Amino acid sequence: AFEDSNADFIVTNAGGCGAFLKEYDHLLKDDSEWRERAASFTRKLKDFSSVLLELNFDQQALELPQQIVTYQDSCHLRNVMKTSAEPRRLIRSIKGIEFKEMQNAESCCGSAGIYNIVESEMSMKILDTK
Repeated sequence: AFEDSNADFIVTNAGGCGAFLKEYDHLLKDDSEWRERAASFTRKLKDFSSVLLELNFDQQALELPQQIVTYQDSCHLRNVMKTSAEPRRLIRSIKGIEFKEMQNAESCCGSAGIYNIVESEMSMKILDTK
């Protein structure tokens, strides 16, 4: 379906889903029929925060009441899609915001899609540590 669309980019808004799609080229690397098609597909994937920056959304006159804000990375977005600076840049561009980096921002929160449902006890231990 994506090949037929001839889209320049495939934009995702969920780190876990984007990460799974981003690994298609790895999953199909030994398949002679799908290897290049999968690689072409993964090159088109972008998180929506990257697209917003490309469209200079951070240059918009956005404002909120004075407040301190932090950001919790999606592990999949940070580690697989290699997107972590973009959301922070967008947040910092909002007038009235004081951005403070969360301690251990790069550490896992224990959610990982449905992990918090299927392994709730372990998930909560990870979250407690965070």
